[in-house]
Amino acid sequence: AILLVNKSPLHAHLRKTRQFEEASTEDMETGTMAHAMLLGKGRTIVTLDFPDYKTKAAQAAKKEVYARGEIPILASKESKFRANVERVKLNLSKLGYEFDGVSEAGVSWFETTTDGEDVECWGALDHWRERQRTILDLKFVRSAHVDACRRHIWFFGGDIQAAAYTSAVEKIHPELTGRITFVLLFCELATGAVTPVP
Repeated sequence: AILLVNKSPLHAHLRKTRQFEEASTEDMETGTMAHAMLLGKGRTIVTLDFPDYKTKAAQAAKKEVYARGEIPILASKESKFRANVERVKLNLSKLGYEFDGVSEAGVSWFETTTDGEDVECWGALDHWRERQRTILDLKFVRSAHVDACRRHIWFFGGDIQAAAYTSAVEKIHPELTGRITFVLLFCELATGAVTPVP
């Protein structure tokens, strides 16, 4: 849906038919690793004992890890990265955001178009806190300043994601209709700063 609105119907069609995948960027990979460490779920992170990726052996090991669908991290960078994730986790906890529910919760549901056609939808909630009726969605960003968060929501379709995932949970738990909160948690790894945007 986000591709359909922000790019083109062709982008959306090619993604749906798995003929198009956007190239992974370093920022995307950093976010994926931070997600996995913070939530305890997601792609496997593999530590490579090389000082850098300059040697052929290091490049081959990195390529092998990617081929398995995992994410490599250099041993020299892992401890600092984990410390940064822990600082974010602590700041989230201070704001009352705990990961005490279900992480990476896969959902599928049907939406009905204005002409009555049922459309199957699917997604993965970063974290679902059923007792609090709250969906938490992590965004690891360079800047958690309020203005940067607004731009991110607009450009990457956070409003569409919130509407879709709220609808998904309401379809699965109709008794919660109108009582679900969706919160985007913008997190800076470098500083540990967190900006929650309900």
